[in-house]
Order: sequence, then C-alpha cells, then structure tokens
Amino acid sequence: AMTLVMVIGWGRRLVQRRWLGLPIGMMLHLLLAGTWTNRHVFWWPFAGAVETEPALPGATLAVAAEVIGLGVAVWLFRRIQLGDATHRARFLSTGHVDRSALRG
Repeated sequence: AMTLVMVIGWGRRLVQRRWLGLPIGMMLHLLLAGTWTNRHVFWWPFAGAVETEPALPGATLAVAAEVIGLGVAVWLFRRIQLGDATHRARFLSTGHVDRSALRG
C-alpha cells in the first residue's frame, strides 16, 4: 500500500502526503488487531488458504477495546475543540488543528 501511494503520487508530494496516512493506518490496524500473531491470517493470500477459522477475541475484550476507542475519540474531540465551528471548519477543510486549541 505504501509503494502504491508513492508510485501513484510520483512527482506530486501533496498527493503523497495526503494519502500517506492510509498505509500507516493499515499497519497500525494490523498491529493492534494482533493479526501478525497468525502467519496464515497476516500473509493471506500469499501464505495460502486459512485452514481454520481465526480465533476471535472474547466479546468482553472486543467491547472493552471499543469503549476505550470511543473514550479516546471523545477526549480528542474535546481536546482539539472540534465542537467550535471555526476549529471544526479549519480541520475539515485543511486537516490542520489551530494551535490555540492545543494549548492548556
């Protein structure tokens, strides 16, 4: 995915910078989901078919992870003041957060 982003955006640094988060997010997802612990799941389809169904985390763990993620999202929303229309508009149009929202 990283190679694809770099090749498609060849000579257009802004395109590369905008899409760079996608492969980074994909790797973070693989790391946090623990898919790297099972060779057949991580390297599918290159490692061949998965013989058995992959083990899923328990429902309690899955719900706990979702609640923690939601809590972090709410904290971040408040921290960078996205409830304020001007901060939200700047973030949505440019992807930048006002420095004033990051202070104190």
